Amino acid sequence: MVAVQDQGAPAYLDTYQVLTSREKVERQEVRKRMGMELNLDDGDTYLNEEGIHDRARGSEKDYVLSWIWYDQPEMQDDDPEYIDAVRVEWCKAKARMLRWKEEVLLLSEKLCQMEEYALWKAEWWISKVPGKDGMRSIGGTYHGIRVDEVLAEGLEAYALQQARFHRDRAVHLEHCWQPLIDHATLVIHHTPNIPPF
Repeated sequence: MVAVQDQGAPAYLDTYQVLTSREKVERQEVRKRMGMELNLDDGDTYLNEEGIHDRARGSEKDYVLSWIWYDQPEMQDDDPEYIDAVRVEWCKAKARMLRWKEEVLLLSEKLCQMEEYALWKAEWWISKVPGKDGMRSIGGTYHGIRVDEVLAEGLEAYALQQARFHRDRAVHLEHCWQPLIDHATLVIHHTPNIPPF
């Protein structure tokens, strides 16, 4: 890409402006394909520009209660329409609860997997230290390069540095997320399985 340089402005600034103007055109095309309005200001956030904010609004705090939960003086408890409406709302509420429960279980499992992966990766890096099983030893060759003591020392230092990074990452993940996982597990175990209506 050839950037047109303004008077006294560095070339990378023009390249940046070209990229952002191209990105704006691409975003407008995406909005057109999705049938979204194009009257967003430049000051809007990235989520608004991509239309993600509107899709993400389905949180529980924005949930509007159904009419069934409000006082309905003209309906009787034995009215068949009322009973059917209550059953439908009960089914919707149960489905929301089960989706929430499943999501909490999945997130807890993913967090545990992240920690396990970090520990596995630390062990993997330790196994890459020169002289370990399956690794080149001092005096051997690697892709035509002789592995001398200096190179072996550098490879060992790098492998140990990476192992330490991943081990620290696992400890950090456990420190940050284990209380939340424990709390979520308690909540899940104390959430009753609702019997059928």
